[in-house]
Amino acid sequence: MNAPPARRPAPWGLILGAWTAYGLVQAAEMFINFQVRGGALAWWQPLLAQLPQSLIWALVTPSIIWLGRRFPIVDRRWPQHVAIHLAICLSFVFLQDVVYAYHLSNVIPSTAPRGVWALALQLFIVWALSDGLLYWMVLVVSYAVDNYRRFRERELAASQLETQLAQADLQALKMQLQPHFLYNALHTIGSLVRTGDRENAVRVVAGLGGLLRLVLDHAAQQEVP
Repeated sequence: MNAPPARRPAPWGLILGAWTAYGLVQAAEMFINFQVRGGALAWWQPLLAQLPQSLIWALVTPSIIWLGRRFPIVDRRWPQHVAIHLAICLSFVFLQDVVYAYHLSNVIPSTAPRGVWALALQLFIVWALSDGLLYWMVLVVSYAVDNYRRFRERELAASQLETQLAQADLQALKMQLQPHFLYNALHTIGSLVRTGDRENAVRVVAGLGGLLRLVLDHAAQQEVP
């Protein structure tokens, strides 16, 4: 089983933006339905009815993500965890419908002629499946994001390992080339001294010293112009 990802701060801006967009779509759908059925509804009433419900989803989204990590449905105990999520999902949807029914009965009184509890039960029966799917959608999206993060972290670790291996190979090559080059340079200087070409010998010694100083100053670099 994969190790759980490190906890990260909830992306509240993204969460609020997504659920606000969902609330606006729901408000538009409510307004259109009332207009089609000939109901009298002001434009602000669907917004006042639906946006608080979306805000509730936004507030509980981090908790759903936490529950998904606490009871993952991708390990060997997935049947028990799925049952736990189903119980939590249905409980939350029912409580949300009760709150929504009470709120809706105050915003649009004509929607609850038989009382808040009757409206809540009706909402739960009609919308339990779709609202429950929202809960599972949050779980699936959170799992997808976590898997993508793990994939990116593995890619980054592999890239860093490749870089370290390349640097190690380059350093080993340097350790092989530098003594060989230094031996050849000293041999050349000795040959110039033996032949009496002191001017070129001094020039080669000075050049070798400058080259060694350059190598030491750029020892950690892979390319030196």
